[in-house]
Amino acid sequence: HWVAKGFVLPDRENTRMMEERGGKYLRILLQSSLLEKVGDEGSTYYKMHDLVHDFAKSILNPESSNQDRYLALDSSKGLEENTIRTIPASIRTLFLHVEGGISTDMLLRFKCLNVLRLSGYDVESLPSSIGKLLHLRLLDISFSRITSLPESLCKLYNLQTLTINVNALKGGFPKGMSDLISLRHLNYYDYDAELKMPAQMGRLTCLQTLEFFNVSQERGRGIEELGTLKYLKGSLSIRNLGLVKGKEAAKQAKLFEKPNLCRLAFEWESGDRESDNREEDVLEGLQPHPKLQRLGIDSFMGNKFPQWLINLSKLEALEIIGCKRCSELPSLGQLPSLKRLYLIGLDNIRSIGDEFYASGSSTRKRKFFPALEVLYVEYMENLVEWKDADQVRSTVGEAETDTGQGRSSDSDDRP
Repeated sequence: HWVAKGFVLPDRENTRMMEERGGKYLRILLQSSLLEKVGDEGSTYYKMHDLVHDFAKSILNPESSNQDRYLALDSSKGLEENTIRTIPASIRTLFLHVEGGISTDMLLRFKCLNVLRLSGYDVESLPSSIGKLLHLRLLDISFSRITSLPESLCKLYNLQTLTINVNALKGGFPKGMSDLISLRHLNYYDYDAELKMPAQMGRLTCLQTLEFFNVSQERGRGIEELGTLKYLKGSLSIRNLGLVKGKEAAKQAKLFEKPNLCRLAFEWESGDRESDNREEDVLEGLQPHPKLQRLGIDSFMGNKFPQWLINLSKLEALEIIGCKRCSELPSLGQLPSLKRLYLIGLDNIRSIGDEFYASGSSTRKRKFFPALEVLYVEYMENLVEWKDADQVRSTVGEAETDTGQGRSSDSDDRP
């Protein structure tokens, strides 16, 4: 919100993201007791002390302090025209919860808006007039029932944050989404791997938040579109990796050059298929930055995993699921930060030996899994040998195994 309202500007050298500068300002305000943190871990927010608020208000320019900039309006019976007219047209932030829908004319009154949050059970469509709010930087419709986005949305060239609900893209992304060149955060997750991504997403070079990317063979929707998105951070799931042609194509995503991505999920199409060396090449080309903290690999059908996997020194959680053709596990035992390990549905693994704990001649000289807290193994139906399994379980705080031949568990709770 601070960025959207223009309170935080880029530094002159452009060496730090505005969000980072905003975080620094917040820490300074907290340390100076100008703001206080309230709430629990599930819901945290920050509050200005009454005395600080009164002091700040007393030194404001009287002319500017008399201008209303922020309004939160809750109307259970819809908005009447007379009510709308009482709202200052110069308002900058509007939180609007209405029952009865939103008219086209209503939005046209507020052309100065920087922040707009729409919610309500009856808010089922976003008026095309949204495209007239040229100063809008943040749009949140996540608590509405809107099921499609108008093409006019793509005229909001200053829009930085778009937060939408789970049903908002039933009709797909607007065709001109790549015109939102200022977009920094697309807060939306869809489990539908067939949803087409906006064409030419690589044009959104300011983008930091992108929760998923569905690879397609269509022009402008391939994995190479991720290459120019160098500021991506947080979590990203990349799906339909079976459509990537090989190692060089995968490398075009340039994941190795994205240090702010802390979680990655690589997902191939589910279902049985023959082992494919091309999938090994693709996974090799998807090498992430060494700072990666969480990694998921789902339905990969190569025989073995890439060497880069055992060099992720910051990796804290690893999930390998449904990789039915893999015949050998990577050497994970010496990953210094690995706390949670999930191995599920690896049908082709017959034995777990020294190679699982470390590689090379020094296999048993060092402690293996030095940080592991949770180990979960399930559906390893062909596993006949697991060397030092008891020792692994004894060193892990929470261990549960069900290889298909009977369950051994040190925990009653599944992770």
